[in-house]
Amino acid sequence: MSVSGLKTELKFLASIFDKKHERFCIVSWKLDELHCQFLVPPPAPPGSPHSPPLTLHCNITESYPSSSTIWFVDSDDPTLTSVLECLEDTKNNNSLRQQLKWLICELCRLYNLPKHLDVEMLDHPLPTGLNGITEEVTSEEEEEEEMAKDIEDLDLRR
Repeated sequence: MSVSGLKTELKFLASIFDKKHERFCIVSWKLDELHCQFLVPPPAPPGSPHSPPLTLHCNITESYPSSSTIWFVDSDDPTLTSVLECLEDTKNNNSLRQQLKWLICELCRLYNLPKHLDVEMLDHPLPTGLNGITEEVTSEEEEEEEMAKDIEDLDLRR
């Protein structure tokens, strides 16, 4: 996948699951990783303290989508670990969108929550451009320049 294609996919995901999403939010993303949170509602009765969100990380390999992404969670809960292991076992679908859909549905099932309607948006095709305008296909040279710029931007942030 091209750098611009990966950026488009990540922007699409972040637009659905923004930081204010009620169930699952993409806190931050870069070309090689996603930082997400699954928001667990407080147990009944109302007024109970909120459970901390589940923090999930996804490393996106250079060979994505040929090879699967690598997911991990900031928790020692064996149930969560097994959910992520099952996700890794789904070798037949390396699409980040489909992995997120499966993951969100599994977490909702695990916490006895209804499936969130926004997961269905992950089945929609990626937008072809901003505001419906089709982007031009970039040459290999343009992609290399864009990748070099992105790497430079990443280096400046560190």
